[in-house]
Amino acid sequence: MGSKIEYSVDVAHGPSSGCPRVSVDQPMYPRRSVRWSRSLLMRIPAVFLTGLLLMGLAGALGAARDALADGSPPTELTPVYPENFACGPITSLFGSMTDLDHSRRSEPHVGIDLGNRGDVVIAPADGVIRAIWRVEHGWGDDWNVLLLHAPADLNLPGQAVVYFTEFDHLRRDDIAHLTVGARVRRGDRIGVVRHPGNNAQFRAEVHLEVYEVPANRQDEMTWHTDGGFRYWVNHAARLIDPLSLLAQHQREIVDGHVEIVPYHATGDYRAFRGFIYPLSCPNE
Repeated sequence: MGSKIEYSVDVAHGPSSGCPRVSVDQPMYPRRSVRWSRSLLMRIPAVFLTGLLLMGLAGALGAARDALADGSPPTELTPVYPENFACGPITSLFGSMTDLDHSRRSEPHVGIDLGNRGDVVIAPADGVIRAIWRVEHGWGDDWNVLLLHAPADLNLPGQAVVYFTEFDHLRRDDIAHLTVGARVRRGDRIGVVRHPGNNAQFRAEVHLEVYEVPANRQDEMTWHTDGGFRYWVNHAARLIDPLSLLAQHQREIVDGHVEIVPYHATGDYRAFRGFIYPLSCPNE
């Protein structure tokens, strides 16, 4: 008999959705420097790496390590994909210490990586486009998109929190139809899975991070640039495992298994709780 994790929307201990989460009480950090710390930095010339350290990205790596190593273990949630659908897989889980090339990360993964090249990235729930911005990591041009979801967008009423969903490694041409402030609906096209920086030496993926923020502090966002690296900060934000919102439609989780729900254009989601899978999943 497997262990069971019960999820409750009515949580008494502070602002929370009842999602398993990592307790993070420090500022946000330049997250992409974290994602590629092992597999990429081994490929960067020493002079360029020294430049990154001088720009303070080493401090960002330390912040990420502290954020996920503060006594809160990874959620150990794992996806179960639906039969008869070709869903691009999650290739790296939240909190994982193993990179895509099977090397060991120097710090836990702060989101999830998913998809195959050409997969369509979609909005996992209704929301508003909060930001669109360019990021230069040194290996090519990347664009990021940030969505804001209110509790009503996820059918999680009565919550005192909102959620920020960040999609990274997108290409400008693929997101040209998006406008900051525009409303998106569950299943709307966001972009396409590409190689990070449009650089074929890296596996194609979209990187997804989800943050839980007290509703009354959602506007406490500031933007910063460290060298050529642009990032946002909200001191009240908490990292959570994206799979925890993909699991909200389940009454309980057995052995950490999260049943992935693909988007159907004709589906009725008026009572659906949480996220649908953020990639299109064609029928096989």
